[in-house]
Amino acid sequence: METSETQNMKERISKIFLALIVILGVTSCSYRQIIFEFHSFFATRAAVRFFDLSSEQKKVFEERWQVFSRSIAENKLPKILTELEKLGRSPDPAAVMGPLEGVGAEIISEACRSFSPVLADLSPAQINHLADKLRERNSKFDPEKQGGLSKYRKSRAEEMFAMIKNWFGRVTDSQKELIRTLEADKYSSNELWELNYLLYSKDAQSVLLSFTQKNLGHAKKMEQNCLDYIRTPEFFLSEQSKLFKGKLSDYRQIMLREIFKAMEPDQRRHLIEELRKLVEELRAWSRGL
Repeated sequence: METSETQNMKERISKIFLALIVILGVTSCSYRQIIFEFHSFFATRAAVRFFDLSSEQKKVFEERWQVFSRSIAENKLPKILTELEKLGRSPDPAAVMGPLEGVGAEIISEACRSFSPVLADLSPAQINHLADKLRERNSKFDPEKQGGLSKYRKSRAEEMFAMIKNWFGRVTDSQKELIRTLEADKYSSNELWELNYLLYSKDAQSVLLSFTQKNLGHAKKMEQNCLDYIRTPEFFLSEQSKLFKGKLSDYRQIMLREIFKAMEPDQRRHLIEELRKLVEELRAWSRGL
């Protein structure tokens, strides 16, 4: 049974994930889970789940996780804190999204360098396990497996309302209507949005699986392929995925900008306070390494 302390830590981690998901729009779920965990237990648990690591591989991962964590805390965390603090003051969040996305790319590149030896040491059976876990994840974004399109879209909207309430303290009926309108505009411009998102995710995942399979036993080649994908994803993704990736980025920026414009003074104050708490959580994480 989980203790209240463990549950509180999970809630704090979830809040950080929500912030970085919205701000960075990072596609790779496995790397995203690795980046901002508070303790090696959580990162190792995620790695074991996705890769079915042996006890020896788990030990190597934990060692590399510690080195990676310290590097992020010393070299990347100050940049993130600066941009998060700007976000609380900025009338237009788009002004800080570029720098945050840049830091996010740096972090994922560091993950490539740190964990390529772990990937290179996987067995074909572990690659198959990873593929199975990614398929499980994809089912969460498949409307047909989530009760149908209407139910799925309603559920996603409710998740967004909850996220806004979490960060801004409350969400008004007019703000909910704004979000529904923006979502409706998105769907009217692309009726197959969910299908295209799923195809885009699968395309990105197939790249990960492909270069992992190709470079088993070759850590340096694994690292280079990983870095190449982070720097120039257009050379790896299909034309359809590249097009959707651009649309997804545009939609996220529009949604974020419009939500900020619709926020009332007390909601903005609540956001700033929540961001201050987030900064303190990140600083505490850094001191605890």
